[in-house]
Amino acid sequence: MLPLITTSRISIKFYIITTSVLIFADLFDNGNCLTFVKKEEYNRTLQVKTNNGFVQGFSRKMGNGKDIFIYQGIPFAKPPLYNLRFMSPQPQTKWAGVLDARQQTQPCVQLMFRTTPITVNGVEDCLYLNIYSPIRPRSNETVPVLYWIQGGSFLEGDVTIYDPEYFVEENVIVVTANYRLGMFGFLSTEDEAAPGNYALKDQNAVLRWIRSNIKTFGGDHNRVTILGQSAGACSVMYHMVSPKSIGLFHGAIAMSGNSLSPWCLQRYPRNVARDISLHLGLSIENSTAFVEALRKMDSQQLMYGQVVPILVNLAQIYHNGLAFTPVIEYNHKDAFVTESSYSLLEKVISLIRPLLFIFDLSPGLIPSGMNIPSFSLRRIVGNKIRNRYFQAKSVFAATYDELLQYLSDVFFIKSMQKSVELITRYSPAYMYVFDYEGQIAIESLSLLNYHIARDVKGAGHAEDMVYLWKGLDMKRKDRLVQNRLTKIWTNFIKYGNPTPIMDELLQNVTWPSITTPDSASYLHIGESLTLRQDYRGSYKKFWADLFEKYCQKPFYIY
Repeated sequence: MLPLITTSRISIKFYIITTSVLIFADLFDNGNCLTFVKKEEYNRTLQVKTNNGFVQGFSRKMGNGKDIFIYQGIPFAKPPLYNLRFMSPQPQTKWAGVLDARQQTQPCVQLMFRTTPITVNGVEDCLYLNIYSPIRPRSNETVPVLYWIQGGSFLEGDVTIYDPEYFVEENVIVVTANYRLGMFGFLSTEDEAAPGNYALKDQNAVLRWIRSNIKTFGGDHNRVTILGQSAGACSVMYHMVSPKSIGLFHGAIAMSGNSLSPWCLQRYPRNVARDISLHLGLSIENSTAFVEALRKMDSQQLMYGQVVPILVNLAQIYHNGLAFTPVIEYNHKDAFVTESSYSLLEKVISLIRPLLFIFDLSPGLIPSGMNIPSFSLRRIVGNKIRNRYFQAKSVFAATYDELLQYLSDVFFIKSMQKSVELITRYSPAYMYVFDYEGQIAIESLSLLNYHIARDVKGAGHAEDMVYLWKGLDMKRKDRLVQNRLTKIWTNFIKYGNPTPIMDELLQNVTWPSITTPDSASYLHIGESLTLRQDYRGSYKKFWADLFEKYCQKPFYIY
C-alpha cells in the first residue's frame, strides 16, 4: 500500500517485497459457481424474484433489535473467464429453481502485496453482489439505496469484510459488489483487442442491476447514492462523468480519492501491457494474438506475470499512474471513458443531486499531467515547487514533515480541491476533513495490514472508513464519532443534505454546501464538529498559479 496520510501530512511505511509468489487459491476456474436451495429448505418468506430468477436469503438481528435481510452471491454478469476475459461484463442468463443467496462468495483474483512473500487470493468467477436490507420481502415500503465501491489501489479488495449494519439501522439498503482487479480489471492494448476499464464497466453493470431489480428488495431506484473510498472514490468520480452511468445514481460520496489524482489514470497502458508480455514470454506486436494468448492461460500464470510490472511501474506512479487503473479508451460502443476526467468535469452537466465529497487525506517534483511545454519552463516550475515545500531547497535534505506535506498535496489535496471547483460550476457539493485520532482505527486497520503511526499527528488514510462499517467493539469516544458519521452519511443518502435539521448529535451544526467555485467552507471532523474556511488556501493558490502560468491544456490530471 502507498503512504498513510494524516490531515496535513503523511507517514510513509516502506516494505521489503520479494518477487516470489505463493499461490494458495484454486484459480483455474471453469464455470459459474451458482448453488440452489433444496426444496426441503425453502423459506418463501425470504425469497425474492429478480429478473434472472428467484433468490433466497437469510435474516439476523441487528444491534437495535430489528431484522436485517441479507442476500449474498447474486450474479450480476456472466463469469468473465477465458473468452470473456478483458471484455465488458456480459448479461447473466436466467436460472431455474431458487438461488441460494446465504453464503459469502470469494473475492476477485488479486495479488496480496501486504504479505511476504507476495500471495495470490481469490477467483476469476467473482462478479457477484450482496444486498443488505431493513425491508421484509414483499413489503410495500421503499427506502434509499447505497452502492459501496471498495478501495485497494485497484489491485486488491474483498467486499465481505464490510458489514453495513450501521447504515441498515438507519433504514438504508446497502449493495456491495466485487469488480475485477489488476490486469483483469484494466489491461489495455489501447485498441479493440483490449480497450480497458473492465472494472468500471463491472461497477456500471451493478448500477444497471440495481436499477432493474432493487425495488423487489424494498429499494427506491430513484434514490441511489454511490459511495467509494480511495480507488473506490476515484471510481465514483469516473461514474460522475461517464455517459454510461447517466441516470443510474442520484448522489455521490467520494472518500479519499478522485479521478484527477495522479495515481488514478494510467497514461501509458500499452507500455504496461508490453511489460506483461515480456514477463510472460509473449509478443504484443499483434494485439489480438497477444490477448488471445492471455485468454488461454490460467490465472496463476497471469497473476505471476503481473508482479514485476506492477513493482516497476510503482516507481513511476507520480508520472504514469498506478499500473492498472482507469485509461482513456479509443471511441467505441462499449467505451466508458473517452476523454480526460479534467475535460469531462469542465463541461459536465448537472445530472445528479448535490454531491457530498468526503475528503480524508491519504497519500521528478513535476507530474507529467501538468503538460509544461519546454525543459526550461519545467526547471523553473521544479524550483518553485522545491522552494515552496522544502526549507533546505532540496528534496534529499527535506524533513519528514516536509515530505509528508508535499506528498499529501500532490497525490490527494490539490486534485480534490480542483474537482470540487469544477463540479460546483454545475452542482452544489459538500467537503470535509477527517481529523479524529481513534484507537479503534488502529486496531481495525492493523487486521488488514494497514499500520497507522500515532507519532505523527492526524488521521491516517482509511481511518474514517472504520466508523462506517461494523467491526470491533468501540469505546465511548469512538462510538460517538461512529454515530455522527453514520448520521451524516445517511442524512445525505436520504435527503441530499448531510444536516437537514438541527440535531444535538451533530452539535446543531448546519453544514453549508459549496455552491460556487470560489466557496471554501468545509466541515472539520475531530472530537467535535466545526465549520472552517479555505483548507490550505495558500497552497491551493500556489498550484493554481503554476497551472495557469506554465501549463498547457489539455490536462489529464491535476
